[in-house]
Amino acid sequence: MRELSSKIARTLYKLALLKNSIIFENRDDYNEFVNRAIIEPKQATVVMGSGIDTKEFRPNRTKKDDKSLKFLFIGKINKR
Repeated sequence: MRELSSKIARTLYKLALLKNSIIFENRDDYNEFVNRAIIEPKQATVVMGSGIDTKEFRPNRTKKDDKSLKFLFIGKINKR
C-alpha cells in the first residue's frame, strides 16, 4: 500500500511541476526530486535556507494563562 501511495504522490508532483520552476532551500530535497525523476535539473534552483536569527527572535518569557499548544510553522528538519 505504501508503494502505491508513493507512486501516486510522485505522479501528482510530476504533473503539478511539469512546466514550472522550483526553488529548493536545501540540496537534499533538490537531489531527491531529481533522483526520483520528478523534475529535470534545469527546472530548479537551490538557495540557502532562510533560518532564524536567534539573537533577534527569542522566546517570549511572559506568563500566559492559556495552556494550549500552538505552532506557527511546522516544517521538515534535515539531519546533517
